[in-house]
Amino acid sequence: METTTPKIGVFLVEDHMIFRQSIAEVLQREKDIEVVGQCATAGEALNMIAAAKPTVVLTELTFSGMGGLELVAQLATVSPNTKPVVFTESLSERDLLEALRLGARGYAYKKISTTAILDCVRRVAAGEIWLQTQHLEILVRSLQTRGRNRPVSGAQLSPREKQIIQLVLAGCRNREVAKELAISEKTVKNHLSNIFDKLGVGDRLEMALYVLDKKLLAEN
Repeated sequence: METTTPKIGVFLVEDHMIFRQSIAEVLQREKDIEVVGQCATAGEALNMIAAAKPTVVLTELTFSGMGGLELVAQLATVSPNTKPVVFTESLSERDLLEALRLGARGYAYKKISTTAILDCVRRVAAGEIWLQTQHLEILVRSLQTRGRNRPVSGAQLSPREKQIIQLVLAGCRNREVAKELAISEKTVKNHLSNIFDKLGVGDRLEMALYVLDKKLLAEN
């Protein structure tokens, strides 16, 4: 019996109606993508997303009332498996860094091509982090200017630490990492603390950037 691959459900949060409808039309033309909902404000989005359970949410940052960053932060509560992507005109480095710290899996300027939009949605749905080249440059520069100590020569990651990093890169939270590896959340936190010390980073975002930049998992 032939099985059908589920479509990527996308929810749009954008207050510019014409722009929102244009993006919806682009997405709906794809056989593997379905727009499962859309609205004009972050405030009304939460309940709708909780009901629709989309794979990906594309959201602007600036709204009256609740902002896009707050929406990103609350998504894990209302729809844990939904992956947020910030789709904005903001050129603020602070917005980029904060969005990623709060759980955004992608960040894109509105002027990108439709091909790039589709690539972003598909890659984020598959568990990847999607960023444009200029955003990677911002993140690397931010990491370099934090003044963190770099790892000592010869510092090695254990197989378990590599497993945890891979799960974090896939977007798993501590509870999900613990469940996947059949260990306690406290053990996950202890492992992360050791990883941070070994790599000379201060949090999960810096860890992800450092690992991706240095290709520490390339042999796995």
